[in-house]
Amino acid sequence: MNDKLLLAPLKNPRRALDIGCGYLEQAELNPVPKCDDGSIEPGDAMDECGKLAVRCGEAFGKSLMVEEFMQDEIKKAGFTEVAKITYKWPIGAWSNDPRLKELGRWNLLHWNEGAWYMRGSPSDTRGNMPFAMST
Repeated sequence: MNDKLLLAPLKNPRRALDIGCGYLEQAELNPVPKCDDGSIEPGDAMDECGKLAVRCGEAFGKSLMVEEFMQDEIKKAGFTEVAKITYKWPIGAWSNDPRLKELGRWNLLHWNEGAWYMRGSPSDTRGNMPFAMST
């Protein structure tokens, strides 16, 4: 995404709020998966996938780690009462919680579809992905 487009609402906060919603919501993902149970260890395929995505972004002069700096950028633009909320977003239907199980099914689909489309990414000029994801 073009940095100017991404930060456009923050250059003029009043304009962003003039549409009448009264607040600005910004959603970002961290491309490096994290877990609270230790099931993704450093060097695992999921960890390497995220780090590879970050390196590819950096090679093109773009940060994919927007999630890490967006809150500060929003505050610098003059917004007040800025909150950062982190949601659990499983990959796969492993959760016992029905809501997280459904989210996990959809998220696994997104990961698998994303891997399919990334097969010709700058990370591998042969069009191969170095790992496979499964449930």
